[in-house]
Amino acid sequence: MNSKFCTFDPVTKIWSGRKRQQIYNTDANAGYLFLQKLIQTPKNVFQISDDTGVELTCADVYERSLKFANFLTQMKLKQGDVVGLIASNSENLVPVIFGCLVIGVAVNPLSIVMGVEDIEHMWSKTKPKVIFSDGKIVGTVKTAVDKMGLDACIITLIDKIEGFQYVHEILDIVFEVESYE
Repeated sequence: MNSKFCTFDPVTKIWSGRKRQQIYNTDANAGYLFLQKLIQTPKNVFQISDDTGVELTCADVYERSLKFANFLTQMKLKQGDVVGLIASNSENLVPVIFGCLVIGVAVNPLSIVMGVEDIEHMWSKTKPKVIFSDGKIVGTVKTAVDKMGLDACIITLIDKIEGFQYVHEILDIVFEVESYE
């Protein structure tokens, strides 16, 4: 072995290589790591929604993710809380998930084909405080939430439905991304 790059400890009988600088901050969560990658290539196209035709750059996803993180923080969510997700693919699905990861909140995703009993069974275990739902199934979701007695905020993705908060109400809030901590 080349002793220039390796050392041997005769007491522990362990060979060690040279110390290397950490690539990532070991105190950072997955959300932080995703955001760091997004800001490294802000002009790159991150996703194109086949259903809506909306194209988002990494900068767009970064901003939306922080808006969702900020919204969830204002809703008093913290580590240990759960966000329910029951939605088709759309341009806001990934930013919602990234927003949750940024603040350390778990996501409990369900399939949009689930009925009231299935939703009730799954979410009775995790008790989400905020739920993002497709507009076309929000009635089913509301019925399940009411049966469980959950006091969850339900936000619709894709379709605006009377009586429910709509995702663009969150995205339309003026928010200084640079000031987010």
